[in-house]
Amino acid sequence: MQQYRFTPLFLGLAILALGAKPGLASVKNPDSPWSLGAGVSYESSLYKFGEESRSQSMGAGVNAGYQLSPKFSLGLDASFSQEIGGIRETLGNDGHLALNHQGWNISRDLSVRQSLTAVLPLSRQSGRRDGLYTALTYSPIIAWDLSDSITPGLSLFDRLSATRAFHEFKTSTLGRSMKQYSLSNSIGASYSFSKFSISTSFSRSVAWTYEKNRVSSFGFKQSIGYKASRHVGLSLTYGNGGDALRPNGQDSNISLINENSSSFAGGISYEL
Repeated sequence: MQQYRFTPLFLGLAILALGAKPGLASVKNPDSPWSLGAGVSYESSLYKFGEESRSQSMGAGVNAGYQLSPKFSLGLDASFSQEIGGIRETLGNDGHLALNHQGWNISRDLSVRQSLTAVLPLSRQSGRRDGLYTALTYSPIIAWDLSDSITPGLSLFDRLSATRAFHEFKTSTLGRSMKQYSLSNSIGASYSFSKFSISTSFSRSVAWTYEKNRVSSFGFKQSIGYKASRHVGLSLTYGNGGDALRPNGQDSNISLINENSSSFAGGISYEL
């Protein structure tokens, strides 16, 4: 659920209790390189401009990790979802296999990490409709911890991503052109204090189809979290995203709020 007029913001806060997202259980033995996790969730969009109904779904997921060395680790995840009140059958979502590198500490506050991720096309959309074999994404991340220099709990990040996708065909079964290459950049900030956390991010991406056509997009996301107890957390998320250019291909479509694409989501989580 996702990418300022104050009225919609207060409306989203008022209906926070309509969304829920419980449950991630994880097991990590400090003497073992393995870590395992599993979770179930209930999700509901709180408000989307121009729509009176809410989308709701239930899901389940598993993940596993393996520490290869002090610097390198592997991660694997897979999940399933089921729409509530709709006609869509239970669907598998794409899985991910990631090689993570802890990176380097440039200074006491500045660090660089990197990862290489392969998509496992488990979803019907990717496997059957789009004919996706896999997609490889390399992502270096620059993290800046400002806890000592400015205020405790404040940090910034800049994530770059380069993706190469591999498809069986250049177009999907619906006639949509597949994206072969894509580049994206996401910048953001987070601040945590007491039991609260606040984060904001902006992403910009450009992709090229097999026919060399260029497609650009953007996304905004802001969230507020509250740690009610050791196991329970509350969250509210606002997002807006879509095509970076208007239909004329020249004017910018980037905006923080848009009545056609902005939405609110709320959640309640439970972690062991």
